[in-house]
Amino acid sequence: ASYDFDEDDLAMGDNRTSFLLTEFKPDLYQLALGTLAPNSITAIELKYVCELPIENNAVKLSIPNTVAPQYSKPPNDCAEKEAADQLVDLDKELKVEITLKVRQTVAFQTECDPHEIEFVDGDAVDEDGFYFSTGSLTLERTAFDEEEIVLVSTVSGKSFGARILIEETSKAEVAAMVTIVPEFPPADFQSEMIFLVDRSGSMTGRSIEKAKEALHIFLASLPSDCMFNICSFNASYDFLFEKVQPYNDKTLADARAYTDNMRAGGGTRVYEPLESIFKQKVGDGCKRQIFVLTDGHVSRPQESVQMVGKYTKEGRVFSLGIGEDASRELVNGLARAGNGAALFVTLAEDLKDKVLDLLSRSLLAGLSNITFDWLSDMKPQKSILSIFKSGNPDVGTVMKLGEKSAPSPIPHGFSSQLSIVYQSLEFGNLPVGLRISGTGPDGDVMLVVNLDTTKVMKSELLHKTHGQENGQNAGRRRQNVERRARANSNDESWDEL
Repeated sequence: ASYDFDEDDLAMGDNRTSFLLTEFKPDLYQLALGTLAPNSITAIELKYVCELPIENNAVKLSIPNTVAPQYSKPPNDCAEKEAADQLVDLDKELKVEITLKVRQTVAFQTECDPHEIEFVDGDAVDEDGFYFSTGSLTLERTAFDEEEIVLVSTVSGKSFGARILIEETSKAEVAAMVTIVPEFPPADFQSEMIFLVDRSGSMTGRSIEKAKEALHIFLASLPSDCMFNICSFNASYDFLFEKVQPYNDKTLADARAYTDNMRAGGGTRVYEPLESIFKQKVGDGCKRQIFVLTDGHVSRPQESVQMVGKYTKEGRVFSLGIGEDASRELVNGLARAGNGAALFVTLAEDLKDKVLDLLSRSLLAGLSNITFDWLSDMKPQKSILSIFKSGNPDVGTVMKLGEKSAPSPIPHGFSSQLSIVYQSLEFGNLPVGLRISGTGPDGDVMLVVNLDTTKVMKSELLHKTHGQENGQNAGRRRQNVERRARANSNDESWDEL
């Protein structure tokens, strides 16, 4: 989405400098400054709020050192390439200062890779009741030879569990965040595993080797009673077997040889091979799991995501993003539309744990068709977990809210895995309970929870994250990135758009 302003918005006046921030893709922004006064200094401050992934009981933040080549690498013979070379010269002096403040609701430890940062505290509590830790890092020119900065915050002795947080902003706006961790017994079904591997030109070099390494780990770890197949693609695609085969010594040897012979080159068309897989008949008693290994460098990724959403009854989709510049839009989009899960791996990262994580999730039972009903009153009861075959038991009065939850629809929940949902609420009319409904492996499931509305935190984080998950709403997008620019003028005032 891009934000439209009148021409006067970009005009210079009253010693102020205006600017325009445009979002080209969900993870790419471009900032255009208005006219600057001679010899002036301009400071730009961007505030961006996003949900961080949780891996192995730790919160992970990755800070890239470069703009991903999928967006910024023009052909060698075009004028834009020459201009880019003039604008970005890392041989010149370059220094970046990073200040980190980590806040969580439980005590934690924080580490940074590949740079060492000395963090202070981690078990200290601030005025709002949050545990916090602070640290700083200065990067010189040579630091940018590293591929990215990874910050990992590990919770000591606790897992991330189910909870409800309610937030109120200074403008009397209220939002809630709900985390759910469904628990079901081990799934009892035969799996049909199909691997879709990107071997297009953008995967040339270390990326295709990383994809092949991941595929070898998958192949060595498959359940002994599963059926499987491999499809690789660039501008065209081909399958290892004409149809899925039993997992045995012979088919495993064929699969390993097929994997070793993969070479990267050509265009990228993921739509056709994905659709071909979905149109194949699933074996009796089997459940299909599709694993997509890609850097996501495709045009019109939303077409593939929408197509996957039409075939949710034909199988689940799990995606592994390869490389620092893997497209979040495609990798996350395929997994969300396909009721699966997505993980990302850098070229320098050990991927064994992430491969096994995706594989284990594919073997878990899940909670689908999840709905939230916020209750203005409740019938006398404690928190209830019940299983019912039809209908929806009357537990209280359901509130009518102006906005849907985000993301919408609510993604598939995996057994023992954390899912997060956001909801805007009405100030002065807070719910007293929440009914969560969905379909589990043995039928419909309902959870009723009492809410303690006396514990409301003062913040804006949930509102902004809710806005990001509701990405179709341009107004929310505009609130999600706070944009400020300041010129070296006499009044030194901020110009906020």
